[in-house]
Amino acid sequence: MEQFGERQEKQATRTKSSLERLTVGLKRKVLIGATAIASLGVLEKATSPTDYGSDMSFNQAFRDARESGANEFKWKDKKYNTQLVDKEFSDLYLESKKFLADYYNSEYFKNKYKAIATDSELQQIVSQRIKNLKVPTYFSITQLRGKKKEDPYFDPETGKLFIPRNSNNKEVTPIHELTHKSTRVRTGKDTEHSVDLESKALNSFSRNDTKKGYLGYGTTVDEALGWLKYLSDPSEIEARQNSTRFWLFKHFPGYRPDSPFTQAHAMFLKKNFSNLPHDIKQLMEIFPEGGEFAEIMNKF
Repeated sequence: MEQFGERQEKQATRTKSSLERLTVGLKRKVLIGATAIASLGVLEKATSPTDYGSDMSFNQAFRDARESGANEFKWKDKKYNTQLVDKEFSDLYLESKKFLADYYNSEYFKNKYKAIATDSELQQIVSQRIKNLKVPTYFSITQLRGKKKEDPYFDPETGKLFIPRNSNNKEVTPIHELTHKSTRVRTGKDTEHSVDLESKALNSFSRNDTKKGYLGYGTTVDEALGWLKYLSDPSEIEARQNSTRFWLFKHFPGYRPDSPFTQAHAMFLKKNFSNLPHDIKQLMEIFPEGGEFAEIMNKF
């Protein structure tokens, strides 16, 4: 007959095994750099892989390890595997990154700042944003969907960008989070512009009823105010603007990074509202008035 102590020991063993499997799954990381797209999984077992130290970049170490046929390697005291992320995701990420860079380099983007910035200040804004984009980005693609489990997010302190594989916002998630990355450091005039954008959002909020909880996310005043503060953040608004631009690029014939937002685009969004990614829906609900939405897209 099985004793109570034996049952406890068996249960503890099963629990430990489950936790070990979960831990391995959660350690799956993805890095997408300028020249390499690699899955970064901190290995559970020490297998004496090649140690590249700090003498070369991660991309170089990954490439060398992969070309040598190794399944794992060591870089800066951590072990990584040489798996590649799936092509569909990497293509979407790189397409989003190129679209955003082209948008920042366009006259359409620069015109937003000409009322407050000199030519040299404007060049600083563009240069800073492009510089931010070029910083290597580390990805974690898991079912946890970032720190809150339900949402992707960008961590400016670590440079990590958390993106879920399965998300109803999947098509625009890379450009949304890349916008956060590109605006993590702003120049003086870019900061001034962001304050104007936040003011526009707060003015729009004040004209719309949020007593029942903004956008249906809450039923208390505190919840409504929490969403108001979050969604009026300039970086959050810009991320949703760029999601809108990229979605139009993918679905509206002829739309380009430098295309002004028109009435035809507005009608197309309204027609397809039920199928839009949720962050685009949020932007349209933040600025429900058609004329103001177009102004936000074209001037801010």
